Amino acid sequence: MIYKPEELIELQKKECQILGEIDTFCRANKIEYFVIGGTALGAVRHGGFIPWDDDIDIGMTRENYEKFVALPANALGERYIIASRKNEKNCPFPYPKVRLKGTEFWNFCHYGIKNISTGVYVDVFPFDKIPKDQELYAEQFKKVQKLCKIYTLKKQRNIGLPPHSIKSHLKQKLMVILWYLWKLIPDKFVLNKLNQEMTKYNNTESDEYSCLMFPKMYTEYANEQTLFPLREYSFENIRVMGPRDMDTYLTNHYGNYMELPPENQRVGHQPYKFKV
Repeated sequence: MIYKPEELIELQKKECQILGEIDTFCRANKIEYFVIGGTALGAVRHGGFIPWDDDIDIGMTRENYEKFVALPANALGERYIIASRKNEKNCPFPYPKVRLKGTEFWNFCHYGIKNISTGVYVDVFPFDKIPKDQELYAEQFKKVQKLCKIYTLKKQRNIGLPPHSIKSHLKQKLMVILWYLWKLIPDKFVLNKLNQEMTKYNNTESDEYSCLMFPKMYTEYANEQTLFPLREYSFENIRVMGPRDMDTYLTNHYGNYMELPPENQRVGHQPYKFKV
């Protein structure tokens, strides 16, 4: 769906509300997080949301991430839920989302999955150490991407957008077949393998970190000197934490990050069903 201007503004307000609650909780409980991706870019280039953006992403190093994932689902208050595989068996994501109750945000690929939270959300991603050797990193990255894909295919039976052509209808049928096949593999087996692969270099002396779930090598990436110590940035009406050297982080991620993309690329996630 294409948002009406007032709908996108209201969605951004709700997401900012969730981020503010996460920030307050994390500061009070000594859990470090940092804005990443388009959220980090928006903080620097726009002082908040990229005007057409419709989601918020944050990262945590593994130690902080594990603290956050271990929290009760209602740790942030009754209006919010930390939706993850820990408390929702059918959760289609191998990472948590903090969702706002009383709202809805469905992508078509997840529409119809039963017994999961569906509210407007903020994504929480783990950052793990990666090896300095590029071949070892490439091997680790490929394995993580494969395991993430297997987990995703186990949980969703729909393609990304509603089928509208013969090709997309055939793709949808293939997705259903794969869904039935991958369901035979236990969730716990896949998630344990995924966790082992992502964390295999965390006890090394490497000073490089990456979100291995991000689908491109060396993009959601920073070394220790770029990340730490974290510093504050303005994001809409709140103060949030982000990488110390935001210029290096954003340049690595986007190149010339102050240049706006072409107008035809200024789009968000275009949900299938949405209510704020």
